[in-house]
Amino acid sequence: MSSRSEFIVIGRGSKYWKFVRPDKTPTLNVFFRWFSFFLLTSITLDELTQDLSKLEINSRSKDSGAKSPEAKPIESIEFILCDTEASFSSAVSLLEPSSSLIIDCEGLDLGVNGGALSLVCIRSMAPQISQNFLFDFVALSALRCSLQPLFSLLTSPTILKILYDGRMDFSALYHGYNMELVNVIDLELVDIKSRFTRGETPEKHKQRLMRCFSYKQVNNVRSAYKYKDVHVFQGLGSCLIEHGCKATSPKKHVDHELWMTRPLPNEYLQYAAHDVEIIDALHSHFVQAGYIDQDIPAQSQRFVSIWSDAPPQPGNNYRSNPLLPLEIFKPNASTTTFPCVDGVEDKQGGLFEAEDCLPPLIMPPAVEEVISPPLFLPRKQLLKDPAVVFTIREAEGTA
Repeated sequence: MSSRSEFIVIGRGSKYWKFVRPDKTPTLNVFFRWFSFFLLTSITLDELTQDLSKLEINSRSKDSGAKSPEAKPIESIEFILCDTEASFSSAVSLLEPSSSLIIDCEGLDLGVNGGALSLVCIRSMAPQISQNFLFDFVALSALRCSLQPLFSLLTSPTILKILYDGRMDFSALYHGYNMELVNVIDLELVDIKSRFTRGETPEKHKQRLMRCFSYKQVNNVRSAYKYKDVHVFQGLGSCLIEHGCKATSPKKHVDHELWMTRPLPNEYLQYAAHDVEIIDALHSHFVQAGYIDQDIPAQSQRFVSIWSDAPPQPGNNYRSNPLLPLEIFKPNASTTTFPCVDGVEDKQGGLFEAEDCLPPLIMPPAVEEVISPPLFLPRKQLLKDPAVVFTIREAEGTA
């Protein structure tokens, strides 16, 4: 077998630089830590093209006689698109006997102030045969179709609704259609609680925290207690992999800026139907593993409705970050409150609106050290001026 070298290429304009790793040196994943093992060479675009043409995509050498595995075709997901009054009525009738429903919504800036809802995706469960229904709210609204029959299902206290991080779904439906989801189980909370059941080590907990905090903060002995109850969310695809439901992330990728276009391309409909299917798969795994305890329904209801006061503003880090609010697991958490009023001037002469900070938010002490307030409200002003509107509770932040 011939000797082989791997390389990374970075560049700008017509000049490129190739970082070559000879065999038996540390892997590329630790490139910056082991920079001394690499040779830096400047190459032209023509040379780069020649190098790329020689690059072996398969990990085995060309002369080994091994053939690259054929690419698997993209799995097609079956669904029923409900974009007419007839298809809407038929779907609702099929869903009515279900005792549980998988719910997932898609849209442009979903759940955020100024966002728009495109699809409400529902997967039927027992005792019915599992089917995926995609309710096109854009098309149905244009037809002036009454959505109340569907809302009656979603607000029914006898039908269980299963979601994965349902906060934005709840916000979009509640603020856009005055409809409140009840009797819910949020699998993102089940994932976090399962970490205790699975015996997650302190080291793994710190690794998760370092997505949001620096190594020094997480490993500082004097401040380590601040992070004990701080939990970091993970995406649906990562969650499936961690729990062994899929070998690789099953999440597809689409441009979320195009959810309001009509007609929606088939890849978007496939994406939406796929999400409710993998939520169903994760739920089945959690049920089989016994991770869904008796407290999850009440905790899930608190979690998904956390923005029932007002939809979060775009870019508001205090209301949108990957951290679990402490009040979800500890509803009686103590708080430290800073009063605030409307119309506080920032240094650019603009006004800080009270709606950006009310009602009080629960944030962990550690979060206050890292996540800065909105740019137009300086941190020093936030902590010094008693007239500043904000609340920092010694608990935890939202994801």
